[in-house]
Amino acid sequence: PISGGRITNNVDEFIDDMYIKTIVPTVRLVDFINYLNPEDHSIILKLDVEGAEYSILEDMRQSNTFSKIKKLYIEFHEWSRTPEYQSNVEWINYFKENNIEYNWWE
Repeated sequence: PISGGRITNNVDEFIDDMYIKTIVPTVRLVDFINYLNPEDHSIILKLDVEGAEYSILEDMRQSNTFSKIKKLYIEFHEWSRTPEYQSNVEWINYFKENNIEYNWWE
């Protein structure tokens, strides 16, 4: 076509033509914190991950990673929480019960 555009019913084909797919290596936050290997809880962590915080927090709890965190800054995205994860209030209670210093915003 003269305009450079085209009509397609295949969304994947359209996306492939518009964007370059790039594979980006990732690492679990828990693995990264353990890699740093702090001897005391000296890590200050800001967690603003647009809805992924619930699974990350659960992973941190199960692996006892909070023991390495000095202070946690977190933004909760309640719209993204699924029933298998605790609510914001339950997480705040967990932080208080475990003496985890935190600041949060919505």
